[in-house]
Amino acid sequence: MREYIIACVPPPDVTARALHVSRALQSYGGLFVLKSTSERPHVTLYYTVLPRGVVRDVRTQLATIARRTAPFAMTATRFTSQNTWVDVEYRRSQALLALQRDVIASVNPLRGTHMRERDAERLATASPAVRRNIEQYGYRSVGAQYRPHLTFTRLQEEQDVRSSFADEQARAYSFRVTTLGLYGTGAHGTCVRLLSSFALGK
Repeated sequence: MREYIIACVPPPDVTARALHVSRALQSYGGLFVLKSTSERPHVTLYYTVLPRGVVRDVRTQLATIARRTAPFAMTATRFTSQNTWVDVEYRRSQALLALQRDVIASVNPLRGTHMRERDAERLATASPAVRRNIEQYGYRSVGAQYRPHLTFTRLQEEQDVRSSFADEQARAYSFRVTTLGLYGTGAHGTCVRLLSSFALGK
């Protein structure tokens, strides 16, 4: 079993901005730094555990989804700093929610009953809505519980670092989604290796 993230891939200009902010946050005790070759910026659609033998089928499913999905706008709305995570959030557009539904409907059956250990632990204290998502999809952030975001880093200790973005505007992180990515994961839910990418609408 291995963990995988399926995500929207930001373009080079948004990636460069995210890398700059992530480096700057190291002075606040950031636990990782985004890079262009590992710990890559991304906006997660589905974080799951898969048997190694089904990854080829997942690639096939994602290629099909990408071909039938037109590129769409991803609108950044605000910076957040909570529970040690520092992010920029995105609007829950109909196109984004539809893509998440499509990805999960296609990939979730290949998961079987497997789930991340962290999500299994959450079942004991989860709200009814989160519990349903974990039990059905092996992932809590689905549908109404989905909060699309790009993470800059995770801090060692909780602190509000939004003042660090005084010269930044959240909208600078808006972009047009043209690529879907399948990633191998590292610590703190990072995307350390791009395994496959799929151009939307092609």
